[in-house]
Amino acid sequence: MKRETLGWADFATEGFTRTDAPLSATLQFSPPINTTINSFPEGNIELNKKLKKAQKSAPTFVSAIRFLISTM
Repeated sequence: MKRETLGWADFATEGFTRTDAPLSATLQFSPPINTTINSFPEGNIELNKKLKKAQKSAPTFVSAIRFLISTM
């Protein structure tokens, strides 16, 4: 099934205009998330230690999925 290509008219009927502000001006992280993102490297070392410890105690993952390569 092929996807349809959207034209500008499809967006215009939903209320978008070509004069809208660019996404970088309208889509921004909220202040609490922005603070977390900026301070993430500080907690990165401790987080890595916790993740490695959890990984060592996790059960072994066994996959029953087999991938088939098709030559259609």
